[in-house]
Amino acid sequence: MVKRHLLLGLFIILILSLTACNNDKYLKPDTPVNATILINQAISNNDVKGLNGIDALFTDGHAPTADEVDELRKGMTGGAELRTYGLIAYQNGEMYLVELAGLQDTYKGQSIAKVPEEMKKLFDRKK
Repeated sequence: MVKRHLLLGLFIILILSLTACNNDKYLKPDTPVNATILINQAISNNDVKGLNGIDALFTDGHAPTADEVDELRKGMTGGAELRTYGLIAYQNGEMYLVELAGLQDTYKGQSIAKVPEEMKKLFDRKK
């Protein structure tokens, strides 16, 4: 009888542990903040290839190379602040950077700044 209860207890623990390991609990790049966190982790772990590597987190042909990841890692410190920005680019060439603040289930603008002419090339997609 004790063996039966012990086996039943172990079986229940096994089932609970298997159902607790659900993929829904893993961070996914489904928001700008999550994507940034995952990219930062991949850089920190020097993970260039693979399922959670830099290559999987960038659009085709835009991921940094292994050498560039090494260079990025050299600039890392013990802590990091992650911020979310949106770029407004008008057809007349004017650009504004909007800092977004995450508030529960929504985002709101926190600040807005005109992008100086000499910085606009950073946002040029024609690279």
